[in-house]
Amino acid sequence: MNLAEQLEQLVGRGFSEERAETIVLMREAVIIIFSAFPETLVLVGGANLVLFQESVRHSADLDFFPVSGEMPNVEKLSEILLDGLTPLSKLLDLHPLNLKTISSGEGQIKLMLSNNDGKVLFTVDINRKRACLRVRCRGNSDGSDRSESRSEHKVRLS
Repeated sequence: MNLAEQLEQLVGRGFSEERAETIVLMREAVIIIFSAFPETLVLVGGANLVLFQESVRHSADLDFFPVSGEMPNVEKLSEILLDGLTPLSKLLDLHPLNLKTISSGEGQIKLMLSNNDGKVLFTVDINRKRACLRVRCRGNSDGSDRSESRSEHKVRLS
């Protein structure tokens, strides 16, 4: 599917033309990241739904979880993203792109991509921490609502 067809399909799903361009750029970023860091990361969250499940929900970030426990090098990640997205950003008239490291530390990376006007397009978030759900039990069999009924469940994302 060529670029015009991709944009047309996204607009047909209800996205604005501007949002469709950003989604195409996000999809390309995912491909670039997976190619550079094979079998290292998994895409989670809303962008996964938009990009691969044809959801119409809004997502402004690419959330990744490192399945190997190993975090990518932030400098290499930034370099491959800017180099890889440049041709598409020129076609979409978003060039030059700016990529800023918001945070980089133990177990997490956050990058922010903006267009030539300084408008934030999306962020790339990589977080080693596993998601944790808190479930509070309401209406126990004895009719109580006790806090000691609370339990925690680890959700493995891989």
